[in-house]
Amino acid sequence: METYYEAMLDAVESPTWILRGYSGSFVAVSALGKQKYLHVVYKENDQDDSFIITAFIARKYNRRMIVWSQNS
Repeated sequence: METYYEAMLDAVESPTWILRGYSGSFVAVSALGKQKYLHVVYKENDQDDSFIITAFIARKYNRRMIVWSQNS
């Protein structure tokens, strides 16, 4: 995932979707191409303090977990 470092930061800063995660975390999702989505799991302690837990690439995302969409 080292090659996606900038893409991970961009995904958290301006995601296409934000999904509800577990234990108070969120998942920022950004499209990388056709059926290729970067998922960045992060947690916000307050407005100025957040950190990335992990990141992965998947072929789809869970639409039922969307809490925010760029198009809304």
